[in-house]
Amino acid sequence: MNQSIDDRMNPNPGRAKNKGCESCKTIKFCMNSWLDKNAVDAMERIMKRKVFSAGRKIYRRGNPSQSFYVVQSGTVKVERILGDGRHYVHGFYHSGDVFGIESFCHQSYCNDATALDDTQICAIERSQFELLSATNPQVQKMISQLISSELRLIEKRLIDRYLDVEK
Repeated sequence: MNQSIDDRMNPNPGRAKNKGCESCKTIKFCMNSWLDKNAVDAMERIMKRKVFSAGRKIYRRGNPSQSFYVVQSGTVKVERILGDGRHYVHGFYHSGDVFGIESFCHQSYCNDATALDDTQICAIERSQFELLSATNPQVQKMISQLISSELRLIEKRLIDRYLDVEK
């Protein structure tokens, strides 16, 4: 069977609740909150819900980046181990947060993502998302906003680190 890396990494394939976006408790925080009902329905058709137990890797640095993710419940830590062995934490992601967005720019993930507790996520395959966004301007705008938010977060971290060094 030819499974994607995401399916092989899922400790409980098919065990996630088949809960639609409309009934999801995180919809008001999720990227779907930016979309109209038709776009939400289209997104829901391409999302795959997955469950990861605490400590399980969602993806590893260097794995092919086929999907990005939305946290439905739980907490995800995204980090990179530097050449000298230090851990650089990129961020902690909670309900409604999007992570793995580097899948749009790179062929492989730049960091490791780990479930810190029992975590449910929605995986969105990049190829299916690109097809959807080609026909839906709302989805195109949403991804631009997500990438812009990620860039602002990175800029804030860089400024904060610079100010820490200056002290």
